[in-house]
Amino acid sequence: TLLSQGAAGRTLTFEWQVLWNDTASTISEAQAAALNSSINASYAASDVQTATLAAADVPTGTIVLRLSASNWLGLSANVTRTITKSASDVPTVTIDSPNPRAVTVGSPVAISATANLPACGGGGGRPLTLAW
Repeated sequence: TLLSQGAAGRTLTFEWQVLWNDTASTISEAQAAALNSSINASYAASDVQTATLAAADVPTGTIVLRLSASNWLGLSANVTRTITKSASDVPTVTIDSPNPRAVTVGSPVAISATANLPACGGGGGRPLTLAW
């Protein structure tokens, strides 16, 4: 679910679009058309500026989602997000350190990481292992 906001009391017009012809996208034109139909139906049925795609409707691969907002003056802006859906449960891994990290020669360095099982599949009963 993505949320758009910020009308400042005036009417904004929103358009959600799944782009199939973006270089990052791995979906077909037909898949994008189906997703666009679904996302616009969810947006039209909502009383807030939220559009939702059901996980089951999103094909495995990479989709590019664009939100366009236009104000009452006719000015508009776009934001684009790339979303990748994996065919398997993928854990989330984060290195808890600044990037880049500066260290002095000869000083010890400690880097920690956090890994979480995927929220959607729970890991399927498989253990989570870490390796550096």
